[in-house]
Amino acid sequence: MSADNQNSLENTQQLLDEAEALIWGLLDENIDAASTERLEKLLAHNEVRQRYVQCVELHSDLQHLFNDKQEKQQETPPKSPVLGSLSDSFPPIAFPIQPGLNSLPPLSE
Repeated sequence: MSADNQNSLENTQQLLDEAEALIWGLLDENIDAASTERLEKLLAHNEVRQRYVQCVELHSDLQHLFNDKQEKQQETPPKSPVLGSLSDSFPPIAFPIQPGLNSLPPLSE
């Protein structure tokens, strides 16, 4: 590889590294006006635009993944897979407990 090609690759990598830092700052809502202007100028390069799309996709995927995990942790699973639709007030209010009728028979000795 020639020295010119090596320098070109290094410059491109430095450009992408700078752009990626600015992109993540933008996605994390932690970027100032001067950095935003710099990112806009860097987006004139095709490689930077491709990196921008990759970072946005990753950011979106991570948000989706972690939002799903948080929602699953907040959900309470049913108490029983068979009777999971029953309310917490069991026996139901429509069938009140009546002494003598709902009691268990005595144990025989």
